[in-house]
Amino acid sequence: MALTGKVTPYKAGFGPLPSEVFHTPFPNPLHGVSVADALNHVQRLFKSEIDPKRVAAFIFEPVQGEGGSIRHPSNLSPACVAWRMSTASW
Repeated sequence: MALTGKVTPYKAGFGPLPSEVFHTPFPNPLHGVSVADALNHVQRLFKSEIDPKRVAAFIFEPVQGEGGSIRHPSNLSPACVAWRMSTASW
């Protein structure tokens, strides 16, 4: 439940949920969010809110939407891998 970013109807009435699950914007041109914007948000989280040594997993949902209708941009996966490889601290 903690992984879903949508409160209603999925999280409503459930709790307490695990702490330290962070969400970032999904790159979607319809919402004005590019792959660079999404990765910048992840970098800000690691600088200000998350100790990289406490990270157990980095998860992204490749197809979003309740009907699985919003596919991730083709450059998102390679960009995530490149970003991770450039951060040798964790």
